[in-house]
Amino acid sequence: MNSNILENKIQVNFSSENEKKEYTNFLLNNSDSNIYHTIEWKEVLEKYFNFDPYYLIARNNENQIKAILPLFYLKNLCGKRLDSIPFSTYGGVLGNDRYVEFLVKKIFEINDKLKCKYIIIRQHPTRYSELFEQIGMKKIVDRWNHMLPIKDPKELWNEIDKSNRNSIRQAINHNVKVELISDIDTLSDFYEMEFLTRKKFGDPTPHISFYQTIWKKMRKKGYVKVFIAKYNSVSIASSMIFNFNNNVVYAFANSDPKYLKLRPNNLILWKIIEWSFNKGCSSLDMGSTLIGSKGLFSFKSSFNPVNIQYAHFYYPGDSILIKDTFLGKVGKKFVEKTPAVILKPICPFLIKKFV
Repeated sequence: MNSNILENKIQVNFSSENEKKEYTNFLLNNSDSNIYHTIEWKEVLEKYFNFDPYYLIARNNENQIKAILPLFYLKNLCGKRLDSIPFSTYGGVLGNDRYVEFLVKKIFEINDKLKCKYIIIRQHPTRYSELFEQIGMKKIVDRWNHMLPIKDPKELWNEIDKSNRNSIRQAINHNVKVELISDIDTLSDFYEMEFLTRKKFGDPTPHISFYQTIWKKMRKKGYVKVFIAKYNSVSIASSMIFNFNNNVVYAFANSDPKYLKLRPNNLILWKIIEWSFNKGCSSLDMGSTLIGSKGLFSFKSSFNPVNIQYAHFYYPGDSILIKDTFLGKVGKKFVEKTPAVILKPICPFLIKKFV
């Protein structure tokens, strides 16, 4: 089809309040969609971070949604940017390839209007790589994604690494118990361990209200669950997962370093697999791992997932990743070295100024 004729039949606009149901139905009918594309996640980021959303929709001449591109506009000490999607593992375009091109063109119109320093597309899967690179975006492949097809745990048990099976047995033999929390007040245990884990890697932790917002926005629809591992009634590890469109995302995982020898993280992830199977889910997305993070890569790989490299795309092509800037490097060291009692109250400020 002639591109001019096609363009005349494509409408590109911003998502509106009265399109929520139609937008969600589009996601539910697309196997590549994930929790980070949802309106609920958009509302979490708006409420906590106060980011400005620019959610683009492409429609055909019958007014059907054919492709989407969720974006946020950020302005802080790292400069002005368009990001799909900040504080999320993935984002990016979703939908019919021939419609995606028009959404991508629209990004650059918005970018010029807002005079942004750069654009980031956290794209997964990377089926649109050629298009992004053709328009001058820089492809950064620095992460692994780990996707585990869900099957009967009795069958999967024989496929995971022997050392992993031993770790799960070790946790059970030490009487480590895993339970689902049902009360927003019990998120405090999850938050304390999340803070410790993120600090270890030099990442500032949002205020507990961020996780409470996730709980309030997503729990009624069954999109979020929190697993807690306990030893002698003490919380020693936890994980927040998202369940959307039959795909479970292992989103936030943490632990108390004093109890790692009990292998609570292995047991929690195994319990998540059992839960996912019982709920009829088709896959467990184990999240991303930076290339070079050998310990985390080995841990996730021990469950026998499919490991796939995926990309972030930057514009302009000479952009420097935030983590590689002077501010990014100094900030990481500051978070690692600052005592928790000082760091915790200023973390929300750091995230909003430097994310």
